[in-house]
Amino acid sequence: MMKHILCISIVWITSLQGDYRAMPYISYRSQGQDSARELVGLTQYINRPSDYYYGVWSGTLTYTRSFEPNRIADMLFGSDLRTPTLSALDITGSGVSQRNKEKDWLADYAGLPRDFNSTVRFEPLILNTTLDLYWYFGLNHLKPGLYATIHVPIAYTKWDLNYFEAVNKEGIANQPPGYFNEIATGDNVGVNRTDLLANFTDFVFREKRPDLGDLVTFSPLKAAKMIPDFYRCDKNRTAMADIQAVLGWNVILTKWSHVGAGLRTVIPTGTRPKGEFIFEPIVGNGHHWEIGMQLWGHHTFYVSENEEKQWMLYFLADITHMFNATQCRVFDLKCKPNSRWMLAQEMTSRVEHLQAALLPDNVDPENLSTPSAQFASHYSPVANLTQRSVKVKSQIQIDATIMLSYMHNNFNMDFGYNGWYRSHEIITKAKNRYTLDNELWSLKGDAYVFGFTGDFNPLIDNNIPIALSATESEATIHGGTNNFVGLDGDMGGIDGIRPTRNPGIDNRFFAAADFNNASTTLNDRTTSANGLQTNTSNNPIFISEEQIDLCADQSTGCSNKLFIYFNYLQTDAACNRPIPFIGAGLELEFGCKDYAISQWGIWIKGGISFN
Repeated sequence: MMKHILCISIVWITSLQGDYRAMPYISYRSQGQDSARELVGLTQYINRPSDYYYGVWSGTLTYTRSFEPNRIADMLFGSDLRTPTLSALDITGSGVSQRNKEKDWLADYAGLPRDFNSTVRFEPLILNTTLDLYWYFGLNHLKPGLYATIHVPIAYTKWDLNYFEAVNKEGIANQPPGYFNEIATGDNVGVNRTDLLANFTDFVFREKRPDLGDLVTFSPLKAAKMIPDFYRCDKNRTAMADIQAVLGWNVILTKWSHVGAGLRTVIPTGTRPKGEFIFEPIVGNGHHWEIGMQLWGHHTFYVSENEEKQWMLYFLADITHMFNATQCRVFDLKCKPNSRWMLAQEMTSRVEHLQAALLPDNVDPENLSTPSAQFASHYSPVANLTQRSVKVKSQIQIDATIMLSYMHNNFNMDFGYNGWYRSHEIITKAKNRYTLDNELWSLKGDAYVFGFTGDFNPLIDNNIPIALSATESEATIHGGTNNFVGLDGDMGGIDGIRPTRNPGIDNRFFAAADFNNASTTLNDRTTSANGLQTNTSNNPIFISEEQIDLCADQSTGCSNKLFIYFNYLQTDAACNRPIPFIGAGLELEFGCKDYAISQWGIWIKGGISFN
């Protein structure tokens, strides 16, 4: 409990200092949620104090483009990036002596050699092209001040991570026996370099995996994949974002002012997160139903004598509750940012031949105990295990606009401020058939997972591989707890006794094996003469369902936007023919800290007013 409180405190403090935490999912403002673009250009045609039916149809074609890609990358990967201004991750193997253990991602997790070194760069970009179709119906003939609106935005969106990997050193080192598999050849090779992956992109995108032999399997990454810059698919979506409808009543409605309120409903028609890729394109609000209210009003505070010039102040606010939506997301483990790309090992409670000894080289029965589980010869990226169906909701979303409108004959200019806020997401798990508590999974870190019988006992053959129970619950994306220094620098001592393998694993004991009441120690090589006694965990520590960090995914949203719009319109509202209008606008939106995307946009809006 105290550990979790400490982790939460660290996240809060670093957020105040601008050290962004990694956000597994960016909850984006719906392409159709924009009260400013909805309001501009319509002020002369809506909210009329008449006793007849009237209406407006408009279509708005909008293009928006995000900026500040470094800040988006910070949102995705947090402080692991090389610098705040250089959106790059260093992928280095455990045998690289000069690796940065506070920032570098461990290449071993991706099935790469221990002397591998590459740099992955990002320049995230979001593009949107949206066609907003809007209808306003004045229903004064039913009840003075009654109105209804329907808003249907159709959006094309492209989310491009602009991922590029530069391999600095491919690496030539083989993996040693026991580190990944049970193979131990005469030249001390467990996995040949040719059987390991060529680069990090093979792991995070191409679903490739190292060849570890016939007995040990390595599941490819199926969730939280990264799309490189050369690949064009899966970066874009086209869909109707949602259907927005309002039924309202203007309590005050005169020629020069109005005050109204209405019931607002949002019907989700966009896309849902699936979790297969990070930075996946989303159209709409994440498939939430919304219900709330619309508040608005205006006052004409200046009119020239001939009424050719007018100044008006408008206010419009959409306030809704976002109901639970079922989404598929991928989560990190608690207090382990970016742990989605770590490596987990499956364990089995059926323990065969493995023993844990309290003293080195002592295989007396009274000195031995059986661990609760041992390695089951199967690896999987953590993302595959933490992909979950969840329920997501937000208590409140507010989209508010304050606008000054100036009219001179047939020309109109609108400019103002728009603020958007979505409260903290509340995430709860949906019903999942699979949970981590149903199986035994643990973090591998940089632990050796096999030991080998040596020549300690003549009754037992040499070089028999035995799966260990070695786990590293404190491992992070940056490395394990054995603290390798160089390719052969992982031989730490235990309490000053002597060097061993796996000196930093959980619940460290000396590893031994028994065969038909005959026991022997386990080493990292084929004979005890040239090998080190290895350690095992007694008992291993497993990953539990409770460790899945839902809180890190509970994002909020906040942005501030300035806009300006120019419009050509007809002002003769008394005529009985449709009246066309057309205009264009610009906007500049700034996301608040790490809560929302900053973007700029342009739009063209046209429509027809009818009686």
